[in-house]
Amino acid sequence: MSQSSPVTRTPLAEADLEAFAAELDDILRRASEALGDPDIRYLRSLVRAQRALEILGRCLLQFGRSRLTGATGAVALAAAKTLDNLEIGHNVLHGQYDWAKDPHLNSRSFEWDVAVSARLWRYQHNFVHHTYTNVYGRDENLSTGPLRVSTPQPWRRHHVLGPLLLLIMAPLSEWVLALQAAAESCRGNAPEDLRATREDVIREAVRKAARQAAKDLVLFPLLSGRRARRTLLANTTALLLRNVWIFVVALISHYPEGLTVYDEEVLENETRGQWYARQVSGTANISGGRLFHILSGHHTQHIEHHLFPSLPASRYREVASQVREVCERHGVPYATASLPSQLASALRHLFALSLPPNRNLQRK
Repeated sequence: MSQSSPVTRTPLAEADLEAFAAELDDILRRASEALGDPDIRYLRSLVRAQRALEILGRCLLQFGRSRLTGATGAVALAAAKTLDNLEIGHNVLHGQYDWAKDPHLNSRSFEWDVAVSARLWRYQHNFVHHTYTNVYGRDENLSTGPLRVSTPQPWRRHHVLGPLLLLIMAPLSEWVLALQAAAESCRGNAPEDLRATREDVIREAVRKAARQAAKDLVLFPLLSGRRARRTLLANTTALLLRNVWIFVVALISHYPEGLTVYDEEVLENETRGQWYARQVSGTANISGGRLFHILSGHHTQHIEHHLFPSLPASRYREVASQVREVCERHGVPYATASLPSQLASALRHLFALSLPPNRNLQRK
């Protein structure tokens, strides 16, 4: 389970932290120096695959006549949206390919196929979440909406509905993320390139969500003519499949048992070694095959992602063994398990947090 109260510092001595940071910096330096055309070709091949899947899905829904073609079209469309959002969009928006000088792969100009505004998400996710990972009071992932998701978060009566809310939020995750990104952008202190007034944030969030809903739930069904109802159903199914998968990926990489929660004091004079140690102890990896890595946007290597968020995600697997060896040698906990194990762990953790705390035990 997460600790009962936030910790303020990692247990490593200052000299150990300096050596820890130096070794991780060296891993990042060597991986960055190896970047080149193969990395660009990899991403462009994924973009082509994503577009082919979307075209296939749209054609099957537009011209198919059987239930099988409708179901196949919905699955193909869901796969296309998943690739666009995770392995392509999430990683491009982290600036992982800005070095390529390709305007189509630039974090500031890229827009993805989801209801969340890319610019607002960059602030909420890249700037807030990655800077303040697992710092209670600063990382919104530790106190998200109506759910109780961390031990320091005060328990409220409505938290008993947590298991039910998880079931509701999973198919609606893109709208939850859109609301979260807008809310964080309204109250945050964004860097200059992401700064906007409250009115501009709301206008941008509503415009993006409305445009996305109109495309998937109005335009394409209308283009299907007499098959409009079937296309609407298939499009909705594709959206739900994509949303549930994104929700599961977020759940298993952020909320398994045993991750460390930190107090805001950790940010005072935090060294690079302390920041690295916080990223490792506050995140979790998931083991799996190559297709699983791609469809999850390489959130399977979530520890490496939090250590090196601007390194192309396709490089995480090759540096993971080095990172793990460094962490184990320095005594920094490195959490990794299979998808079923991490999912079960995350659900146990969140279900336990939804129950009223045992006040008698707390007084002892």
